[in-house]
Amino acid sequence: MRFEDLKGKKTNGTAESVQGALELKYGAILEPDVNEAVELLKTKRVDALIFNNLFFLDLKKNSSGSEN
Repeated sequence: MRFEDLKGKKTNGTAESVQGALELKYGAILEPDVNEAVELLKTKRVDALIFNNLFFLDLKKNSSGSEN
């Protein structure tokens, strides 16, 4: 997915974050519940997730061994 593809799509984030500001710039609709980000994607309540590298690595570390 390209940033241009975010227009009208639901993404996970907050407007105060760098990622959220970027998502809004490209027309995304924000769903702010970061704690349930992966579950929102799995249940198709959001169309995309955008994270910085540190958040993604922490998410990956904490979900290792769980169902992907």
